[in-house]
Amino acid sequence: MDIDAAKVALICTELGTGTTYINRHNETGLVVRPNDAEALREAMQRLHDDRALADRLGRAGRQRFERLFSAQALGSRLSELYQRLARAHRTRSH
Repeated sequence: MDIDAAKVALICTELGTGTTYINRHNETGLVVRPNDAEALREAMQRLHDDRALADRLGRAGRQRFERLFSAQALGSRLSELYQRLARAHRTRSH
């Protein structure tokens, strides 16, 4: 996720590990098939040749990172979770 914070377009593979939850194809970066060197090369070439696309994807990645994964966003969601759990516990205790 650190690279998202740097406004750099990402290239990743879908391995079933959540990479495409972080990096959305053609939204925040590019996703290529696993073990496909040619697809990786093409994705790298595409971002190299189309700086406007690379910049747009990088900016979108930064915005997504700030909205979902920044310390502030994670802290806020964690606080909300604790508050919901505390309310649920109080409700069951009565």
